[in-house]
Amino acid sequence: GRTVVYLVRDGAQRWLAFRNLDELEPRLVPLDGDVSQPAISPNGRQIAFVAVGGRNQLMRMNVDGSGLTTVLDNAAGTVGGGIAWLNDREIVFTPRLNPGVGLSRVNVETGASAPLTHLDAANGDRYHIAPVVSADGALVFFTSTSTSATELHVGVLRVADGRVA
Repeated sequence: GRTVVYLVRDGAQRWLAFRNLDELEPRLVPLDGDVSQPAISPNGRQIAFVAVGGRNQLMRMNVDGSGLTTVLDNAAGTVGGGIAWLNDREIVFTPRLNPGVGLSRVNVETGASAPLTHLDAANGDRYHIAPVVSADGALVFFTSTSTSATELHVGVLRVADGRVA
C-alpha cells in the first residue's frame, strides 16, 4: 500500500497517525487509552490495533477514524503477541501468549475466530508470535519460540492447506 500508520504519543495524549507516502504531514486520529500493534488492511481502508491497559481488545476502524468496533474482547481470547491482516476480512493474531496456543485468525465482521497454527510440543514450541503476511496473503511468516525462550525460529504457514514449514 501507499499508507503508513503509526502511534504518536505526547504525555497522556495518544493518536494514530496515517501518512500517505507522497505527503509530508500525517492525519492524526485521537484515541482513548493506550494502544499497540497498529496494522493497516491490504486495501488501505481499515486499521486494526490492540487496546491495552487491562482490556487487551482487538479493535478496528476506518482510516478516517470512523467505525470503531471491537473485533475480539477479553471473553473471546485476547491478543498478546502480534497482529497482521490476512486479507481485507481476516486478521491473524496471537492469543494472549498462552503456552500451547498457536496463531489464530478472526473475521473482523463476525468476530468468529479459529486456530491457524498448532504448537509442536515435540519440537519444544512454546509460542507462535509476530505474524507477517505475504503481499498475496498466501503465506504467514511467524516467530516460533521454544521452551528455553532463547531459541527463535521462523515458521512459514501456507494458508491454502495449513502446512507449516
